[in-house]
Amino acid sequence: MIRNVTIWSMVVAIMSVQGAASEEIKKRNLGSNDPAERAMIASAIAETGRHDPGAPQRLKLDCGKGVTMEFVLIPAGEFMMGATHPPGEFMGASGEGPVHRVRITRPFYMGAYEVTQEQYEAVMGVNPSCFKGAQNPVETVSWKDAQEFCKRLSAKSGMIVHLPTEAEWEYACRAGTPSEYSSGNGLSALKETGWCSYDGKWGSAGGTKPVGSFKSNAFGLYDMHGNVWEWCQSLRKGYPYRSDDGREDLHASGSRVLRGGSWFNKWRYCQSASRAMEEPAHRGNSNGFRVAAVSLSPKAASEPKGSIDQRRERLNNAIDEMSRIGSRDDPIMKRFDMRIDATSTGLVEALGRDDAPLDEVQQNAAMLELLVEGKTAYANIEQSRARLVLNRLLRRVRDLGDADLSQVSETKLREAEKLLQYMGPEQPFFDKAREQWQELRAALRLDESSEQSLAQTDLNETSKLVVRARQCGSLCYLIVTAEELRFTPGALSFDDLMKKEGIDKELAALGETFVENETVDMERLKAVGAKLKALVVRAMAAEKSDVKASKSGGREERGPR
Repeated sequence: MIRNVTIWSMVVAIMSVQGAASEEIKKRNLGSNDPAERAMIASAIAETGRHDPGAPQRLKLDCGKGVTMEFVLIPAGEFMMGATHPPGEFMGASGEGPVHRVRITRPFYMGAYEVTQEQYEAVMGVNPSCFKGAQNPVETVSWKDAQEFCKRLSAKSGMIVHLPTEAEWEYACRAGTPSEYSSGNGLSALKETGWCSYDGKWGSAGGTKPVGSFKSNAFGLYDMHGNVWEWCQSLRKGYPYRSDDGREDLHASGSRVLRGGSWFNKWRYCQSASRAMEEPAHRGNSNGFRVAAVSLSPKAASEPKGSIDQRRERLNNAIDEMSRIGSRDDPIMKRFDMRIDATSTGLVEALGRDDAPLDEVQQNAAMLELLVEGKTAYANIEQSRARLVLNRLLRRVRDLGDADLSQVSETKLREAEKLLQYMGPEQPFFDKAREQWQELRAALRLDESSEQSLAQTDLNETSKLVVRARQCGSLCYLIVTAEELRFTPGALSFDDLMKKEGIDKELAALGETFVENETVDMERLKAVGAKLKALVVRAMAAEKSDVKASKSGGREERGPR
């Protein structure tokens, strides 16, 4: 049976979307930078990357439309990462040193070839490449494009597909060799395994070649030198390489690493240690990628009991962490509160001074308003995403509402891990929403001092970003509220009613429009909110009627126990 307090909370939520937000909603500390989810994905990749001794040395994943992708199993091991160039040599300041030892603790699968145009189009539905050819590597793709490809292929394949870390890439490229190239030293060695501008003139190679046109390295990987630069997961940071210093954070801002050189480069830029960097949104016709993959879970028969228990513990911890999202421990919310307090103090001090310039007062007042509005936008976007993941996670792994995961089947545990990697059809929308938040965060200069931010922030442009983020946050909140209503038990079936009213389709259309042009039709959104509110009112009326009928019949209240 629907409890009136639950119904009323949803009425409040819907009213807030329509512009009548209550003080209760305003006071809630919503939002998160999703640390639990990010930790779960990293943990899943690390823990389940271990393959049993019988794991195939090569495997193929189905990209759809009859297209497959071949992977090679890369063994665990260690190597010397980086290179040291003589003073004054062409790449002496590129950050490839010092040479240092790195250990790869678990085997992983690496794409035998760079992602081809045929494979990219099968997964993404488009081919942005300049040098067309089904078997040529896809290029003119950004790091963000590569991440979206990984998410979609993960959903298709049941594997966790991801860009390799910078350490994984160089380890796989070297294949046990300490030389400049996996085939040896010098131009003659490179010509055996890679394609670039051999004559030392930029771009003289004229474009890419079909993958696999040259010899593979000792691991069976092709085109690790030249053809296209390959995006890696890692942020560009100095050596020595460390996986725990934030460089593998998927949501951190900053330039991302590319490795291997390209057709456009001179041959000395295609060494195993060569590094480049670009902003995540950059697209160039010499930039492509290859992917790595790990199984979500080895077969239970070959997996020690302890690791299954560890998986249960991680999922329990993830549920606990995501349930606490929006608390005062959220670092982003703390940062907002600190900046709001500092700006408020500045405004009060300016108002108290007779000689305070009017511009100073107006700037402080405008910044204070932007920070308050920005905090609400952040809360709606991040909290909604966390709620959606958490709700689906709980439904996936809990039996009949039992919160104890000790008896949950391993099949459900695998499904839960996959869910934390890929949200489902709403993934593109929430990814775009997060981009809006990151853009707003940069505009607000949230990580700088109050004085620096006030002096350097473009208030007019930031105001536009705040409006867009608030609209986006309202849509996020309504999408999650609709899903929660759908699974609320009671006298009426919200799922059937929402389908009948076409609410699902309208929300999906609003999300698709936002992904395409980053705008929200607020009038249409308010109309959907009004429909949901009307359904809630009907449910409350049915609730009262159900209770009244139960009492008049001398029976106890009906409904789920």
